[in-house]
Formats: sequence, C-alpha cells, structure tokens
Amino acid sequence: MRLEYIELVKQMEPLDAAIFQQIGAATTFDPSAQECMASSLKVHPDEVEVSFANLHRLGLIGNDNSRVTNVHVTPKGKMLLRALSD
Repeated sequence: MRLEYIELVKQMEPLDAAIFQQIGAATTFDPSAQECMASSLKVHPDEVEVSFANLHRLGLIGNDNSRVTNVHVTPKGKMLLRALSD
C-alpha cells in the first residue's frame, strides 16, 4: 500500500469517507450526487458539499459540471478504494 493513502485517509472526516465509499459504489445519481448523498446519509446538502470539496482537494473525486450532478472517482481514488478493499 502506498504511504500516501494513509495520509489521505487521515485527512478525511467520517462523512467524507462514507460519501467516498458511496460514490465509488454508485453508477448514477438522480437528481444529483449531492441530493442523493444527503438523503441516504441523512445530512444537510451543505455538509455533502463540504465533503465533496475536501475529497476533490485530496484528488479522490472529480465532477463533470459545477452543479455536482456527475461526481466520479478519479484514478487516484480508484486505487485508494482498491487498497482499502484488499
């Protein structure tokens, strides 16, 4: 396992980790990733937005537009998810 992954996980809040795992497992979000995550995790959409920003800062997720409707896991994020599942 890359040492970098340990540092990435240390920089995540529990909500960040939960959201990251859900993004990694999902294929689509309707009506938006933010609304889906807020509903499934029973948190305010603003909390999800803050987690998205942190995960993006860490290079683990990207988005295809400014409304955060099409969030995806980056290659770096995919490698971290694989390392965590081993």
